[in-house]
Amino acid sequence: MNLPIDFSSSDIGFGSWHVPRLDLIRQIVANLQNPLSHPEYIFKELKPELAKHNMLVSYSAVCLGLLNGLRPFEITRLARNHIHLNEGFLIIDGKARQSLRAYRKAPILPEITPLFTELKNSTLRNKLFYFYEPIDRLKSLKTGDLNSILILVGNCLNLVHTPDFYSFRHRFRTDMLAAGMSEFKLNYLMGHEKTGSEPFSIYYHLPMQDLFKNYTKAARQLANSYGILDTDLEREQGNDTSKNT
Repeated sequence: MNLPIDFSSSDIGFGSWHVPRLDLIRQIVANLQNPLSHPEYIFKELKPELAKHNMLVSYSAVCLGLLNGLRPFEITRLARNHIHLNEGFLIIDGKARQSLRAYRKAPILPEITPLFTELKNSTLRNKLFYFYEPIDRLKSLKTGDLNSILILVGNCLNLVHTPDFYSFRHRFRTDMLAAGMSEFKLNYLMGHEKTGSEPFSIYYHLPMQDLFKNYTKAARQLANSYGILDTDLEREQGNDTSKNT
């Protein structure tokens, strides 16, 4: 059933799509960063070590949605061998066209790489994202679980309207364009098949170093505005940079 769009939880983005409001994103991020500070701990029915794992999965998935614009199914497809932390990128198993596999590289913001280091060490299985249920059963994360996480957080925060996970992708595109990322590069990062009327060739490769540099600069702006990065730490790093220059 298609529900009417609720403007109380969204803004208008580029192209008139709807994106979750910044204040809602900041509340969701803060709750996942500091779950124990909230009286209604969202995984309180689990043992502490299992709840901690679920929080790590939830927060990492939200970061990928907000800072990489990944589709929900792309997040659930991530495997341990897709994470290349030393090189600073993920391999995304995206939309396939006919018989082709639609793999692409996506940069990781350096400040959130510790999340993925911990995730890679948290399970012996191939899939990156596993989730514990109340009966202590480990299951592969599904796309529906991502929306369920947001609903749990929304209930804890007493939000009247909780954004759906896919809308993070719209927020990412809107804010990356506003931060100065070119549409051509952004289309590649998001796994769009076409830019304008020209399809991406499966043999075509953007200069990764240039792309990653542009991404990192813009994504840091997003991460600061969403409350993902520690602004005090960023300020100190900025001061150190200015001293060196």
